[in-house]
Amino acid sequence: LFDSGASQHMSLYCDLLQDFVNIVPKPITTTDKHTFQAIGKGNIMILLPN
Repeated sequence: LFDSGASQHMSLYCDLLQDFVNIVPKPITTTDKHTFQAIGKGNIMILLPN
């Protein structure tokens, strides 16, 4: 696991989000100028060894 410095992260795997909820689609533009829609939000638990 790395800290990329991003304040928000994205995933194609909505089933891994514990509390996924749909949102009004929001356009996201990538650094190479492609655009796609964010369609939901949620949280994921990441377990790390102690």
